[in-house]
Amino acid sequence: MDNKVWEFITQDENLKSDLAQKLAISPFLASLLINRGIVNAREGKNFLNPDFGNLSDPFDLPGMEAAAARVGTALKNKEPVLVYGDYDADGVTATALLTLFLREAGLPVTTFIPHRIEEGYGLHFNPLREAKKKSGVGLVISVDCGIGAAAVVENAKEINLDVIITDHHLPADHIPRGVPLVNPHLGRKEEFKSLSGVGVAFELVRAVALSQRGNRFHFSEDQVGRDYLDLVATGTIADLSPLRGESRILTRLGLEILRHSPRPAFRELFRQAGVKPGRVDTQTVGWIIGPRINAAGRLSNADLALQLFLTESESERAASAEMLEQGNRKRQRLGQKVLEAVCREIEEQNLDERSIIILGNEDWHPGVVGIVAGKIVDRYHRPAIIFGITPHLAKGSGRSIPGFHLFEAV
Repeated sequence: MDNKVWEFITQDENLKSDLAQKLAISPFLASLLINRGIVNAREGKNFLNPDFGNLSDPFDLPGMEAAAARVGTALKNKEPVLVYGDYDADGVTATALLTLFLREAGLPVTTFIPHRIEEGYGLHFNPLREAKKKSGVGLVISVDCGIGAAAVVENAKEINLDVIITDHHLPADHIPRGVPLVNPHLGRKEEFKSLSGVGVAFELVRAVALSQRGNRFHFSEDQVGRDYLDLVATGTIADLSPLRGESRILTRLGLEILRHSPRPAFRELFRQAGVKPGRVDTQTVGWIIGPRINAAGRLSNADLALQLFLTESESERAASAEMLEQGNRKRQRLGQKVLEAVCREIEEQNLDERSIIILGNEDWHPGVVGIVAGKIVDRYHRPAIIFGITPHLAKGSGRSIPGFHLFEAV
């Protein structure tokens, strides 16, 4: 059933005509740009023809100057670093990007991604303490998580661990203090607000590259773009981040790299999925590649997907890609089974007549409830929270509709 309410935007015909003329585009395309809030020729040109030269200064992101300086100190001292990520495709690509960059710079880097079921989302203290004990880590850099981990950061300080937080999620009431916080939502520049977790990690890499010019750790911006924008595009699209501003430029250029010179990890994923590199677009990444990377973190351990990008072994890459393919098929079967069960309960109990749908069951795998919640929102146009219930805990995921802030409601 379709309960969506359609709203038609009234447009300024003079503005539409002016924009179409200045950009040499059709009035229809001009109207689409206006609907997206693009009302002048400069913004329209950047939207239609993204260019690396139009990227903003990464140091305009809050916390970036301190973060780049601390990474610079680590480079100088060859300091062991822990890159701590998230278990979805955005977090995996962000972890891979920063790890590859720091290793290329000569740093000993270890990684950690929490287990979705056993540990749950976010920055946890125990892995930080273990990394310091086993690997001598003195610096922890989070990617795609950490903005709400104030208590964990305080605990890290007590054992003399420095922490840099890079995240794109909305700040919570209590954010970490006394450490670099690189999060576009803490600043005012709109160009950054659409960045994904991997996008923020890339901006840190850009900032470090710029700050290291002239010394023995030299990285050109062009090299950084060529080496890592494929990861940025993949994580950004898979995370459904808005393709506006900085994010749009990075994604557009990253897609070009995926089409023409994909890294070995992507070549294996393409081969397993039957994808022709030259035809890769946002749909390919969003519906085919992203779900395969996500499958590892949903059903088992995201390290499987991470190692696909970090290993230098051709046989290990092939094995990892095959396991991701199998995991994605299993995820699809589980997701369909849970979706059918949820829909049955909704129809039997007339839950679609309520303002919000909240359901849980012991048979629903926590790794697929987020996907199911999204499909329930699409089908019934109601905010939805779906839980998988374990013997000791109920773990759920929610999705909402425009105009209803689910986080604030909870």
